[in-house]
Amino acid sequence: MKVKFLILCLFASVAHANVYKGSQFSEVWKLLKSDRYRGDLPHEKVSAWNFGFMARHIKKDSKRTVTDKRDVRPDFKKRIHTSGVCLKGTWNITKKSQFTGLFKKGSVGMIIARASSSLTAVSSLSKDVRFLGMAGKVYPTKNSKSKEHLKTANFLLIEDFGGSRTTSFLEATLSNNPKQTIHKELATLAKGPIALSLKVAFDKADKHGDIRQLYQFSEMGLKDPKKAIAPKYLELKARKRDVKRIPDFRHELNIENYPNGIHYDIFITNDDKKKDWMKVGYIHFDDSVASKSCDRRLHFYHPKWKEIKHNK
Repeated sequence: MKVKFLILCLFASVAHANVYKGSQFSEVWKLLKSDRYRGDLPHEKVSAWNFGFMARHIKKDSKRTVTDKRDVRPDFKKRIHTSGVCLKGTWNITKKSQFTGLFKKGSVGMIIARASSSLTAVSSLSKDVRFLGMAGKVYPTKNSKSKEHLKTANFLLIEDFGGSRTTSFLEATLSNNPKQTIHKELATLAKGPIALSLKVAFDKADKHGDIRQLYQFSEMGLKDPKKAIAPKYLELKARKRDVKRIPDFRHELNIENYPNGIHYDIFITNDDKKKDWMKVGYIHFDDSVASKSCDRRLHFYHPKWKEIKHNK
């Protein structure tokens, strides 16, 4: 009986640990700043061998993204987005629209984002294309020193699934439904298995691996999630005045280069042809850090695909 009781207690504690209660914005940012890199930034080469036989590791990682809600995890390896820099700032919605939650006019939140480049290339001087992207988590609070445990809404944006030769990270248009350009580099024996592995993993983890829905944002703060109205598409575009062409994007996004911070304008639409974009607000980043915890502790959850309401 004692053994059965201990087993039940163990399962109960594990289940309790898996209940997501949110995180403290101030504590997460403090963690990311605690072990910043000194000197040269690490540069890890990524190859198909990192992904395991038949993309086994990447399938597991992709599944984690749509099941693990934690904002911070114990040390773990990012096999695709190995190199990144974290940014802190505010999410601001300034224009009235039909959309709800964190897209409603007047919404302000604290945001922690991680800009990254998939696979190996981090410099615009690389012979390989770069896969530029940004993941962000928005806390429903205006207080940067908040000690309250809050659940976050997360986005995952990429410039182009096929990579690009964009000179500056801040010139890349980041989207939840990115382009899929086929570059000659991906046709080589070296890059082909990697591209195939990514497609297999994304399709296995979720119904539509090439688009990340935004209903977390539209449901935030609503008592009845069924009343949420979410946009289909989200794009972030940096303001041109902020652009600085520094080869390694991690140095480029160092906030010390921007006395007035870094600004991204927020665009949303339900237009499948993506011609009718609405600028609804902006993100203002005022701090940055490249650190071990940024690369190996910060986690971005994305809920699985579901049928949701999209007004025209």
